[in-house]
Parts: sequence; structure tokens; C-alpha cells
Amino acid sequence: MIKWQFYDRLFSRFIKRVRVRTSHLIEKYGFWGVTIFVAIPLPVTGAYTGTVAAWLFGLDRKKSLLAVLVGVCIAGLVVSFIIYFGVEGLEFFIKKIE
Repeated sequence: MIKWQFYDRLFSRFIKRVRVRTSHLIEKYGFWGVTIFVAIPLPVTGAYTGTVAAWLFGLDRKKSLLAVLVGVCIAGLVVSFIIYFGVEGLEFFIKKIE
């Protein structure tokens, strides 16, 4: 049991330190910060990481859920546009034989 108490204290200190250091940013960007973070279609900026970040920063559950949902929708649209216009853009470089 002593081992688990050590990890619990260590983890609690880590969470508290993160929340104290980032409180001014969370107050300023909170909902929109999580939304933009999730909306960027890069590795490690998806729904799971956004949810963990929202929990870590102590944001409201309903606002966090909405922020992640909006961010995932935006990321899906961005990827869809890149794929669609990327494939259409490749046709410019392909020589058509007639």
C-alpha cells in the first residue's frame, strides 16, 4: 500500500502543478483552445489527447465534450478538403494522352 500512496501523491502533485501553471491560459483559451488543438489534423492532436488535456486542465465535461466534437468535425473537413483538392490537383501534373 505504501507504493500506491507514493504514486498517488506524485500524480496529484503533477496534476496540481499543471493546473496552476496553465490556469491563466485555460481561463483565456479554455473551450477554443481544446477545439483548435483537436482540429489540427496532425499526429497526437486528436480526440483522445484533447479529452485527456481537457481533464488535466480541469475543464467542464459538457464544454469539453462539445469542444472535442467540434474539433473532430473541423479536422474531418480539413482532411476531406486536402484529399479532394489534392487528388484533383494531381491531375494538373498528369499528361493526358489523346
